[in-house]
Amino acid sequence: MPTIEHEFLVELFQNAPDLAPRLVSHVFGIQVPSYAAARLECGNLNDVLPTEYTADSVITLRDPARVRTLGKRRSDATAAIIVEIQRGKDQGKPLSWPVYLTTLRARLLGAPTYLVTLCPDRAVAAWASQPIPMGHPGYDLQPLVIGPDEAPVVADPVEIGRSPELGVLSALVHSAARPELVDGLMEGLSKIDPDRAANYTQFVMALLDGAAKERMEAIVASAIYEFSTPFTEQYVAKGRAEGEAAAILEVLDERGIAVGDEVRERVTACTDQEQLQAWVRRAVRVETAEELFD
Repeated sequence: MPTIEHEFLVELFQNAPDLAPRLVSHVFGIQVPSYAAARLECGNLNDVLPTEYTADSVITLRDPARVRTLGKRRSDATAAIIVEIQRGKDQGKPLSWPVYLTTLRARLLGAPTYLVTLCPDRAVAAWASQPIPMGHPGYDLQPLVIGPDEAPVVADPVEIGRSPELGVLSALVHSAARPELVDGLMEGLSKIDPDRAANYTQFVMALLDGAAKERMEAIVASAIYEFSTPFTEQYVAKGRAEGEAAAILEVLDERGIAVGDEVRERVTACTDQEQLQAWVRRAVRVETAEELFD
């Protein structure tokens, strides 16, 4: 069953079809044929075979001024890119990937067709990079694999604002080693549609862990940026509660009132904004910390 990581990475390419040709050119140095528009296609690559072949994402590059013809068939595709998200080793892929390429190439009347495999795991990327022997002399399929070592590092908020999907991909792949990438990601997402930014923030937060996740939670909790979802709003509420609790303890400390562990724990554990604000008002009047709760 596809995981949330798999589905979200697929969504990135489906939301921004031009991400695929950009990666093919940037990562592999391949000069993709020019095109007027990148278009998401149905991932079903069955021909007349009984076996079902469905790719994660299929993007065609179109140019109405450059039409191919074969009999009554016409196609304005200048190229096509199949994107596969591969999180684990699957021995069936070396059988299905060649079918994807040849079926799509025939469907598009011979337009150049590329297979790009995105592998978040380094070991899986090494496995997927192995040539697929086809048996026919001179015809071994070499997948174009983007693993942690190949994925571009994008830290510039301006660039992320222009291509948020590339920024998200960079953060997901590289922020474990470079947690500061989430700073640029959040600033870049603030430059795009708020609903789209909130959606990407929600999924990235769910997929990150360690220092990068904590850093992103802190940014969201600070409410610097206005875009949010119910998922991210809980971190904003948490940040506000932590700020109120810190203010209560600071007032008591400035007034020279001792705060025991039990009081401190009760204050810091509270997430009720109205209650915390009431305690802030009481903190300037009480004679003991315990009187906060009277």
